[in-house]
Amino acid sequence: MADFVDEDVRATELELLSSMYDPSELVISPSDPYTFTLTTTPTPSNATTPISLSMNCTLPPSYPGTGPSIYLLSKELSKPQLTLLTTKMSTELKETLEIETEFLILHIQNFLQTEIEDNFSSYPIAVIKGSGTGSGAKEEAQRMKEIEEKNRKGFMREWCSFVSLYKDSYISGPNRFEVLQSLAEGRGLNITGLAISGKPGGIVIEGGAGSVEAFMHLIRTEFFETLNPRGRKITTRLQEKWPEDWMEDKFEFVKAKVRLEGELPVEGSLKMGEYERLMDNRLKDEKFIKDYDSLVFEEGEEELLRGAEKPEAFEGTLSEEDIDSRRLFPNFSVEESGGWEGSYQEAAKLFKELNRMDGFNAMFSYRFS
Repeated sequence: MADFVDEDVRATELELLSSMYDPSELVISPSDPYTFTLTTTPTPSNATTPISLSMNCTLPPSYPGTGPSIYLLSKELSKPQLTLLTTKMSTELKETLEIETEFLILHIQNFLQTEIEDNFSSYPIAVIKGSGTGSGAKEEAQRMKEIEEKNRKGFMREWCSFVSLYKDSYISGPNRFEVLQSLAEGRGLNITGLAISGKPGGIVIEGGAGSVEAFMHLIRTEFFETLNPRGRKITTRLQEKWPEDWMEDKFEFVKAKVRLEGELPVEGSLKMGEYERLMDNRLKDEKFIKDYDSLVFEEGEEELLRGAEKPEAFEGTLSEEDIDSRRLFPNFSVEESGGWEGSYQEAAKLFKELNRMDGFNAMFSYRFS
């Protein structure tokens, strides 16, 4: 491997890439000019339509004496396919570093394109996701169908905390924020939310129940693979479900009213302590009714709930408009401004404006206590 450092090598390579690719294909990080994503669209040898393959690259200061960090992302490829492609790429990069020191990113991009266009039929799952045929496509279609069915049954919002959440890790790997963005936007889940960098870090995810559950699974599998093992922990601090929680609130509201309508027994007629417990429960019922006095009941709904033993299950169907109307966020983004402390402060301002400091406190109160 070459052991010299040429300060102009990184700039020269980036200049060449910029001359060859459009800004939509080569996206350079605003915070680091030598961190960028190069996206191309090769057509696999066993498919008729191209796929989108992104190389998330970082050229270190000692480049090319130290090789580049390259992380592959593609929403069309299965995990086994992407793993094998990454392994072959790493081998090619290692061998290339022994004999070449110029334009390594371009060399690896050409290698990946040739590998996909000429040799992809030998990969572990021969069918590309979304190609429309074969068991791989059927499994993907079935998975999306199940997610969509759950989405129509309810809206969900989860407030979670990470042990830590930052762009880089102790182990080599990709920009973690870009991985999160890719998982949120590149898997057809239609989720929105906000990730907050820091130690601890936080994330709030919202959307159809099926999409949120699928995204949380991706967090615990694919995203965790990019983290140091000590950081692979995420805890749900608050979970909201609609209309499930909403119907439970109505049920509890009506039952609280029923209890308060009952006659209050004479204090001396009860055993020691029972009267005090009764009064405590009445205060709780009064507070619940005050907190939820904005609930709107359909005609006859309150009378039905008075005689019910449990909340009714939701049997309707939510439209995309129903789901979108309950969102707090227009898209998914990562708050990383001003370092870790700055991220907390900016996020707190936002949640205060949204009147959702309860969610912020759920994620971070244990840190500040």
